[in-house]
Amino acid sequence: MPLKLPMKPLREISPRDLLMVGLPALALLVGGFWLAAQFIKPAPPDYLVFSSGGAGGSYQVYAERYRQVLAKNGIELRELPSAGSIENLKRLLDESDDTEFALVQSGTANGVNTERLVSLGSLYYEPLWVFYRADANPRAAARASWRWNCSKRTAWMARTARCCRWAGCRLSKP
Repeated sequence: MPLKLPMKPLREISPRDLLMVGLPALALLVGGFWLAAQFIKPAPPDYLVFSSGGAGGSYQVYAERYRQVLAKNGIELRELPSAGSIENLKRLLDESDDTEFALVQSGTANGVNTERLVSLGSLYYEPLWVFYRADANPRAAARASWRWNCSKRTAWMARTARCCRWAGCRLSKP
């Protein structure tokens, strides 16, 4: 049979005894919550702010696809239309902006400090469209009228330069 200890009514316990037991217990409780808060990460947000592109552009098509995928997981996508890749990059770099992710065209960030940003991958190659008149020889038209500014720092410019050389363009600095 368990041993029963006699209990004193609370009003019979001295305030000094209550403080001697209560304050350390309260300090341990507060310290435990503080320590737990250091290691427990908050729950993910229930919405994401996405900077897309111009109305009807391919970036908005991707935004809609992301919206559908995220909605299946209970996450709302809040889209902010933009003027394009440069504005998207500015929004990502601006501390006061709510934008959490955006699509940025390769080569847009050259010369910009992007140490705080993380690339999640590439979606597709963006084509270079070359138009010429139907009655003109494309190689002759390219040789006669086009000047290309080529930079060694950007891969897409190098690929453009190789395509241009193949087509017979003259590469020159402006």
